[in-house]
Amino acid sequence: MPSLSIIIINYNTPELTERCVDSVLSFTELSDFEVIIVDNGSSKRYLPNTDSRVKYVYNRKNLGFSGGNNLGLTLAMGEYILLLNSDTIISDNSLKILLDEFISIKNCGAITPKLVSKDGSLQFPANRCPGIGLELRNLFRINKFTSKEKLSKLYLGSQWDYDKPVECDWIYGTCFLTSRQIINEVLGGKFPDRFFMYAEDMQWSFKLKKAGLKLCYTPKSQIIHLGGASMNPMDEEEKYFKYMLPNTFDAVAEYKGRFHAKLIVFCRILLLLSLFNKNDRRKAFRFWKFLKN
Repeated sequence: MPSLSIIIINYNTPELTERCVDSVLSFTELSDFEVIIVDNGSSKRYLPNTDSRVKYVYNRKNLGFSGGNNLGLTLAMGEYILLLNSDTIISDNSLKILLDEFISIKNCGAITPKLVSKDGSLQFPANRCPGIGLELRNLFRINKFTSKEKLSKLYLGSQWDYDKPVECDWIYGTCFLTSRQIINEVLGGKFPDRFFMYAEDMQWSFKLKKAGLKLCYTPKSQIIHLGGASMNPMDEEEKYFKYMLPNTFDAVAEYKGRFHAKLIVFCRILLLLSLFNKNDRRKAFRFWKFLKN
């Protein structure tokens, strides 16, 4: 039976972390697994579970998502590594099912399950890599004349069929399962940690894709994701321009080259200008300012 290390970061969400850990211990039917809690510079610390399968480490400094998981990785003994958000709830042996799926798929670099909200609504667990072709489709309004089925395959967006397995370009760090061997051989022994916050999982995914590995979504395993509970509140636009845009740009530049990444941003500027809206023109200026810098 394969061994599994489950790394959970606590950042000021001790109640959620405790609920997550309890669900993992209660609904994971694996003979060899461990849970590693990384208290990542929290002011609200998690009280360590007394179960022998749970390890706990407190870090005085917030290392960010990648850095915190890498700290957990130094304690992990498992053959397989699962990164799991503290605001998730496990049921129905979903982690064993996810692990079995990962092992069964040839050349799989990482896998993620179906994510549902507490009310049962579906969440996006994966995505496509930003690309020139997709941006041009938006700019020239080609998608207006494209079937929902084709758009689903192109973008993995709201029309995605969540009941079918899909090979994607980028899976989210909410529930990210890979192997120790892949981390050592492809990622250099740890998760790339240049990004403090946002798009870390994008960078990991693109590195795995560049190495010729598959990024997979499976509907056979399902977990509840409460969503965003550990994040500091911030205006979505400010968050995008401060973290998401520069990190996405760098991740795409590493994967497809800086010229490709610049063209994507330029296409978005043209799209925003074509909408003839004052707010959109303001956003276009922010994109242009980013591109210049």
